[in-house]
Parts: sequence; C-alpha cells; structure tokens
Amino acid sequence: MTQKQASFLLFVTLSFFTFTSKAQIIDKSIYTGLVGVTNPCTFDLYYDSLAVVIFNEKVPNDPVERLRMNIYRISDLSLKSSFYLNHKNSAHPADNAYSTLGLNQNYVFTSVAYIDSSIITLTRFHDGLDSVHSTFRKKVLDFRALNGGIIDNELYILFDHSSFTGDSTLLMATDLSLNTKRTSVDYWGKNGIFNNDSIMPPFYLGPYAHPTNHNRIVYGSSSFCVTVEVDKQTLELKQRMPRENRSTLKFSSRGLRNYHLFPDKVMTGGTGDYLAGSVFNGVNLWQGYFISRDWEGKTISERRFGDTTISECSFAYDYDIPTETHFLVSSTPCDDYRATGPEYRSLKIHRFNQWGHDTLFLYGDKNNMTWGVKPASNGDLFLLTTYTNAWSNDSSYVLLTKIPGFAFSLVDDKNVSPKIHLYPNPAQDFLNTTDFMGKAESLEIYNAAGKLLKTCTITEEEPLIDITDIPKGTLVVVVSTNSGEHYTSLVLKN
Repeated sequence: MTQKQASFLLFVTLSFFTFTSKAQIIDKSIYTGLVGVTNPCTFDLYYDSLAVVIFNEKVPNDPVERLRMNIYRISDLSLKSSFYLNHKNSAHPADNAYSTLGLNQNYVFTSVAYIDSSIITLTRFHDGLDSVHSTFRKKVLDFRALNGGIIDNELYILFDHSSFTGDSTLLMATDLSLNTKRTSVDYWGKNGIFNNDSIMPPFYLGPYAHPTNHNRIVYGSSSFCVTVEVDKQTLELKQRMPRENRSTLKFSSRGLRNYHLFPDKVMTGGTGDYLAGSVFNGVNLWQGYFISRDWEGKTISERRFGDTTISECSFAYDYDIPTETHFLVSSTPCDDYRATGPEYRSLKIHRFNQWGHDTLFLYGDKNNMTWGVKPASNGDLFLLTTYTNAWSNDSSYVLLTKIPGFAFSLVDDKNVSPKIHLYPNPAQDFLNTTDFMGKAESLEIYNAAGKLLKTCTITEEEPLIDITDIPKGTLVVVVSTNSGEHYTSLVLKN
C-alpha cells in the first residue's frame, strides 16, 4: 500500500450497558429468532465527530420492539445520547423495521412494515443531535417500505405491495413534513412473469442523487450491478442498465450492499458466487465481491476476495474518495448465510485500490457479521457488527468498532503485513507466540493511541508474553522476524 492510501487498523468494542471509558457493548437483542440479510441495524458518521447507530431493541418478555438511536463520540466511543425513533408490537405480524440516515440535514427516516401497511416516521434533530426538533408520522396502506432517502429537500420512499403475491411497487415523494407531493405505481408482474422495464423489488439500494442529471434519482439492485434511473417529477422509470453479460460462470453477484455513482461509472461491493473448479464438477463458494460498470452496462473492473477453499459473506462496502480506497468487510467461514448461523466467524477487512490490496483479520470467537463500514477523514475506520448467542438462546448484540488510523499506518510505513496468529484473543494474562518459534525475533505492543507499551524478545524457552501489567483495551501487536519481515495483529485485552 502506498502513501496515497488511508492509514487505518485497530478496534474498540462498545457496550450499551457498561459505561467504561473505552469499551461499551450495545447489549440488546436485535431481533427475536433469525436475523435475515436485510439490515438489522445501520450507522453513519456525523461530521467526523459522532457515530450514530440505529438498531431494533427487543427486551425479553416485552411485546414492543423499539428502534433505538444511540449517539457516540468517535474520539473515545463514549455514549453521548440515546433516543427511541419508532416501535412495533411484535404480537402483530410484521417485517423487519427499516431505517436510513440523512445526517447532513439532521434527519432520520424509519419505517415499520406490517403485513398490510407501513408506518413511516421522519425525525429531525437539532444541530449536534442533542435533541429532537420535530417528528412526523404517516401510515401507508397495502404497501411495505423498502427504502427512503432525502434528495434536494424531498423524501423519496420506495414500497412494494404488501401481499405475498404482490405485483407492483409504489414510489412516493413527500416534503420534509411527510406531506405527499407525488406518487407513481409501477406494475412489475405476477405469477412468475416479470416486466424487466420496471422498478422490481431487487432495487433495494437507494435512492441516490444522479451524478450528472439533476432531474433524476437512481436506485441500485441488491442482486446484480444494475441501476435504474427515475424522473424526479413524474417518478417514472427512464433508463435501466443492462444486466451483466456472463460469458463465464466464474463470477456472479449474490448480495450487494452499497453503490457509489460517478459521471463515468458505478461501483458496488458485497457477496458474490465464485465457481471453484470446472463448470462441470466445481463447487460454488460465497466470496467478497466488487464490480464497477459504466452507465451503458460495460464491466470496467470485477474482483473476488477470499480464500477459494472457504466461503465468506460480505455485507459491508464503502469507498473513500480522498484516498481512492475501497473497504469490503467479510465474515468467514460463512457456510450458513444467516446472521444467526452457529459458526465461529472471523471478520476480514479487505482494503484495496489501484496500487494494491491487503487484508486484516478481527475477532473470530463469535458468529460475527458486519453490516456497515465507514472511513473517517482522519484515517480511522468504523464497523457496525452483530453477533448472536446462536449456541444457546439466539439473543443478539450490536458492536461498534473503531479501527484507529495509527494501526494501518504501521502496515503502510513499516511495511508490516496484516497476517499473524496470536492466541488467546481476547487475552487476559499472556499471549502465546508458539506459532512463530524459530521465525520471530521481537515483539512490540502498542495501545489504541499508538503508544509503545512493551518490547520483548521472543525465544523458544519463553513462548508466552506476559501482558498482566498492560491496561485493558485494544492492543496492536507487531512481530518482527529474523528475516526482517513484520506482522501485525489486533488483540483485545480483558
């Protein structure tokens, strides 16, 4: 990686109940039972000073589920404030709640979708997100909200028909008081016959502002790298990108998470299907996936990330424009596509651009899934992750993770490779370096602020590194070998 890339790489775990200075866990159930591929939680950064997290809070034996918004100071991840945005009664059948953030204008849009209707809410906050300025609610019959977003002071909401045999979508434009201004119903088919020139349900991602045509908004498919352009006034579909021309079966997208639009191209990333082996006797694996296409549908770039012997699912992708760097976060192994699958998954942060690619491993002791990744302007990286007690009661937890730029600067500046295995992790008293016997020469331990805490020599006689005198928190461990190579690892000290 070169100097033109962002510096980043360390993590801090957050907890809703435990108000410690550095580590807090948002200790709440997200959903009861299975968590699907739809967003169980979302987050964004507010002017690089606050991290805003929204998750579905379910308290045991309480029939009411609430959308909760927690606001954290990104300097130390301490909780600043908390609000309830919407709620649903789990005694009534309902789909997952949806939320999106328009923090550049201090707005938060939420929706709770029931079988026969949606309750949509638009909440505006005062500057600094210290208090609520205003709240507006609307009930929409027969349709379920899929997404919503503010563009040019109007809220665009996409719905699909709430019946199981739904054959249409509803696109609604409102003002910022939820007064309906325009609507358009789009017929997309029924009985298995689809009209491809429509806004079909796969277009969950958006809306996005068009990069060159201010009279249009854009939606992206979550299944394929395909966009549709919609006229802002008539709300009619004006242009649809052709699907990828698959001349080979080696690649195919499965679940995309985010789009970035430019005048000459669109870019997106997520989970892809990869055929390992031949067409006739190969095995399909899920892998990290990135694709870029021009607006006519020609593929510019397509990449796969991961070990071709192990499946990995990627539900978080973002692109940092100043450093021209992509971030794709995967969970592996991922043979069970459910967030609640009973697998001990590591998180893999793929960082790549035109100059190179490296990978950072995190966690590994839970069935971790990452639903969002956001780079900050100072080089820090933030992840929103969930895990469940899949082996017991399926209770769910949300983790906000901060990876300080200092740690990635070790990779860039010292030519450090982000590949190492130290155990146990989390650790309490000792770190075991047995895997590096005969190769490692010395070890350095840094805290999250980049302060060197300990330097020691690694020997076969003393493979255990005593860390009892090091304060609790996230540690960056750099191992140097006798051949001049350097490796780094993130270790949580309990």
